[in-house]
Amino acid sequence: MDDVGLAIALGAAFLYAFYRAVEAQWPASYFAVQPGLLLSVTQSPWRFIAFRFFPIFVTSVFIAVSVERAHGDALLAVVGVAAAHILLSTGRGIYAQLRAPLERRNTALLLFYVAVSLGVLAASIAGYLAAGSLKSVVPQVRELSASLWTALLAGIVGAFLVRISRRGSTDRHAAFRESKRRLDPALWKVAEAHAKTFDADPNLLLAIMLVENLERPAWARKLEHQKGRILRAGSYGVMQISSDHPLTDEESIEIAARERLAGVTVSNPQGHPMKVAVDEAARNYNPDSHFVEAVWDAYQFILSEQRRTVVRLETCPICGDPNAVVTRYQILDGEGVLVSDVIGNVQCRTQTCEHFQPVFGAPWAPRTP
Repeated sequence: MDDVGLAIALGAAFLYAFYRAVEAQWPASYFAVQPGLLLSVTQSPWRFIAFRFFPIFVTSVFIAVSVERAHGDALLAVVGVAAAHILLSTGRGIYAQLRAPLERRNTALLLFYVAVSLGVLAASIAGYLAAGSLKSVVPQVRELSASLWTALLAGIVGAFLVRISRRGSTDRHAAFRESKRRLDPALWKVAEAHAKTFDADPNLLLAIMLVENLERPAWARKLEHQKGRILRAGSYGVMQISSDHPLTDEESIEIAARERLAGVTVSNPQGHPMKVAVDEAARNYNPDSHFVEAVWDAYQFILSEQRRTVVRLETCPICGDPNAVVTRYQILDGEGVLVSDVIGNVQCRTQTCEHFQPVFGAPWAPRTP
């Protein structure tokens, strides 16, 4: 019995250390805005299933073989590890949802936690059943404790290496670029059209859409839509709009523009976005701090794709120098069409002109002496 207890403790500790290291809290947390491993995991249902359950299957095989060699109850050990892992992960989410007031309870998230918990149990049982045919891959050891401590150490080291590998991938623009690539281009045009119709900031609407698309990729939205046939109330569409019935992506974009973002101004009179205003608008849309931060980063990503700086030789508009170095700030629309072209700086070989650099987007004018 001591061997079984040790197996449960160390198996659960390994899984806890691994999943904590990679911070796999989706879909309750907006971790998916980080590029790299976690972004890849959430963008495919099969990757997510493998990520959630394969480590549990492997751990269960190791636990079952090791306990059986020690003449212990392998099934009890495997089920114990699964139960402990559930209590430390999805069980906490289930408890929080059940304690929440009925009007604030997220039924879809509750069902997700329950489904994952059942999947953990199924993966553990599958590992137990497969242990007999896979025992040859589990190394022989003299004592169960040595075997399990080795596994725990290897798991923690592996999880630590996963975390270290993520530190080099801090550029969120990679995540937003992937989100835009996975979006139907028609949705981008729908968002721009509705932003114009309802006087919403188009970049704010698009930024929120990019973040929500990472948090709820297309496959997850399809599952939510199917859930809506039974439990109709929930959050739907690419904009994750709360509704008493399922919504399409297009419908969610229209509602977001008309009811949530209409008339919201986030730019100063010169046309520059103000972070405090973008943060406030994002917080009103979703108070999650990670969401608010991600929307600002997505807004900057959209601007970076819309604006470009072009430096070339041109005729100086002041002195006529044919080889003046002219810097132009250009703005492109969502389809890459040039909609604004402003001279930002001129450098002449004659040095007879005043050099100038107006605020981005301001009309060109030479600096007055």
